[in-house]
Amino acid sequence: MNKVVLFILILFVSFTSRVLGQNISNEGTNFWAVFPTHVPNSQATLANLAVFVTSKFNTEVTVSCGAYTSTKTIPANTAVQFDVDRNAAYVNLAEANTNLINRGIHIKVTDGMPKVSAYTHIYAGARSAASLILPFETLGQTYYSMNYTQSAGGNNFLALVAAEANTTLLIHEKSGTVKTVTLVNAGDVYEYVGSTNSDLTGV
Repeated sequence: MNKVVLFILILFVSFTSRVLGQNISNEGTNFWAVFPTHVPNSQATLANLAVFVTSKFNTEVTVSCGAYTSTKTIPANTAVQFDVDRNAAYVNLAEANTNLINRGIHIKVTDGMPKVSAYTHIYAGARSAASLILPFETLGQTYYSMNYTQSAGGNNFLALVAAEANTTLLIHEKSGTVKTVTLVNAGDVYEYVGSTNSDLTGV
């Protein structure tokens, strides 16, 4: 008899306990992005980067990088463009595998204002690339590279930005070695580049 009562009690408690689920989306109030290396068609068509911000509600956002900063009102259901200063954000291939101070692009909603979604668009001549930027609260701690060997002999790379101060990166290279990189400030950037024409898948 006692066993039956105990079983019913456990069953009752398990059904009345609060159930928590994952509720993560691309909407947030704090984002970090990078303006990575972009091989131009010619020196006359260097790449630029625009951040696009949209929201379901009226809100306000500041986009900053180095000395560049711009604050704009975001009307509900409208995409607003921020043209980020290339000199403040761009990561040149010659700067690869070095710590770049304050080169990350910070997208921050004014405190107390509604959430937004953020996107970046890199464009130059006939070349174009776009990215959905995930907010801070959705970020994890383990990532795997997925890319492809560049047939024209170019470089594959990983562009990494610290979302928090004193971030330590452990880059597990394909050779089996582990490269340790410490980014002291939120917004510091590290662009990891492998050997020419290398596939970094799995790093």
